[in-house]
Amino acid sequence: MKRSTHLAGTFLWGFVLFALLGATRLAAVDTLDTKMLTRPAVSAERIAFVYANDLWTADLEGRNVRRLTSDPGAESNPAFSPDGGFIAFSGQYDGNTDVYIVPAGGGVPRRLTWHPSPDIVLGFTPDGKSVLFA
Repeated sequence: MKRSTHLAGTFLWGFVLFALLGATRLAAVDTLDTKMLTRPAVSAERIAFVYANDLWTADLEGRNVRRLTSDPGAESNPAFSPDGGFIAFSGQYDGNTDVYIVPAGGGVPRRLTWHPSPDIVLGFTPDGKSVLFA
């Protein structure tokens, strides 16, 4: 009887220790600093994603990573044009979020909207001639 009580107590302490270590480990992960691969967009050849508030692309295997933006503002919601030649995204510059477009291979982003409210990119029309946003 004493032996089973001792084993149960050891098991209970082991479980408590395991739970505390697990909680400590989870608490040590800073989820606010882990801004990796948010809102990815996929074309036939590349992936566009936001990392550390900038727009990046990589090939489908995750290689050949290329940074497309480096502005002090935050980029979000990338979307490829149907032909994969352009990426539309929401950019928060000058205190407001507007729609921008950039060639998928890189270049200078071009602003498409100047609305006073935030403009969030949703995608492109099927013909690729217009960017859809809310």
